[in-house]
Amino acid sequence: MNDIPHPSDTDSTPLEALTIAHLQLQEQQVELESANEQLQEQQAELEDANQQLRERGLELQQQRVEMEAQNAELLATTESLRERTLDAEAGERRARFLGDIAGVIISMGDLPDLMQRCCQAAVDRLDAAFCRVWVLDSEGKVLVLTASAGMYTHLNGGHARVPVGQFKIGLIAEEAKPHVTNSVIGDPRVSEQEWARREGMVAFAGFPLIVGGALVGVMAMFARQLLSDLDVTAFSAGARAVSVAVHNAGLFRAEREARELAEHANRSKSAFLATMSHELRTPLNAIRGYADLMDMGLRGAVTVEQQLDLERIRRAQQHLLGLINGVLDYAKIGAGAVRYDLETLSLHDVLATTEALVVPQAREKEIALFLPDVDEGLSAHADRSKLEQILLNLLSNAVKFTPTGGEVRVSCERSGDGWVLVHVSDTGPGIAPDQIEAVFQPFVQLDAKLTRGSEGTGLGLAISRDLASGMGGDLTVKSEVGAGSQFTVRLPAA
Repeated sequence: MNDIPHPSDTDSTPLEALTIAHLQLQEQQVELESANEQLQEQQAELEDANQQLRERGLELQQQRVEMEAQNAELLATTESLRERTLDAEAGERRARFLGDIAGVIISMGDLPDLMQRCCQAAVDRLDAAFCRVWVLDSEGKVLVLTASAGMYTHLNGGHARVPVGQFKIGLIAEEAKPHVTNSVIGDPRVSEQEWARREGMVAFAGFPLIVGGALVGVMAMFARQLLSDLDVTAFSAGARAVSVAVHNAGLFRAEREARELAEHANRSKSAFLATMSHELRTPLNAIRGYADLMDMGLRGAVTVEQQLDLERIRRAQQHLLGLINGVLDYAKIGAGAVRYDLETLSLHDVLATTEALVVPQAREKEIALFLPDVDEGLSAHADRSKLEQILLNLLSNAVKFTPTGGEVRVSCERSGDGWVLVHVSDTGPGIAPDQIEAVFQPFVQLDAKLTRGSEGTGLGLAISRDLASGMGGDLTVKSEVGAGSQFTVRLPAA
């Protein structure tokens, strides 16, 4: 286009100038059409881009909606898991509370100590601000504060003695009905409203302690948070268990008072009564405790735990039966009422029977038990049941007093003067020379303390020596402190 001469630059004619202008106009029109086509193409591309943007925007909007839905679902799931976790933790605390109470029922101890442990369980497991137990006095008119745990531990003050029928605790006792509220502020039975506001108390639960229709006390707790129905149910079950403990303590107290009167009236039987009372208390308490637990239905249907409880009951009964049998045996011996069926006995057979009874006890303490391969021809002239009783007592004592990892050995021999000797040796602590004869005295134990770890009446060796003597033999002992002991049964050879 620039190669075409401009009219002003040449000496062209009008016709030529017109031709040139026409050509220029055509060229510009072509350029304009080309530009227009490019514009249309760009506009089409722009519309395509806009369409893609709109589609992408819709996709992003859909993704945002989906993400919001997923986020809401995730939040709901998280909240559900949190609630389930809290429920599980609360359930575990309630279970531990009942377990603590059950442990108190079957344990030994003074009533204030037992009740204190029950109150502490409510504080630790149910998140009580404080918990208290009042026990009804002997006249049945006043509730005496016996235990207090949590923010208050003192047992004196205005609530130390509450008359039945007065204040919220006395009303619970009088009506023999529980009082539970999650609105302490405004509750007409909570007279200390200013104190409750100041301390932030929210809930209260108080239950009468009733056994066999008779009131024995009241157990109550305050909390700074709402108590769920399950919390109240657990506390109610715990209160029932506590009532049994209070009742049992009353029975034991009455038994102790009766024993003291008997001791005062007859000094000659004081040692016997004191020792037997101590030894019988543990199995009796266990039997009653486990029976009461099952009777209250704290564990529902029979479970593995209940089977274990039943096994413990059986063990306690067996232990008690053994103690009673020992006393009866000693009484019969003293009265000369024991019969001896003497016969020729193979020591091989007798020791085999005794070994089967002692092996489990030895294995439990990891004690090596060595019994000889006795010649079947080695026999004694004795009563089978009495000889088995003597050997079982000697072996049981040896295992009981030998530390874990020690040894108990049995050996047999025939002496040249017509006797058969059975030796039972151990690696226990041994016996001091000045106490050798004391071990054969009735109701005597070398560690005779209320806290001793070895259970028994102290009759075993006394009975064994008398039985050996009744069969024409004897029972002796050799011992050295720190080196163990050796008991020897001497019987006539067959």
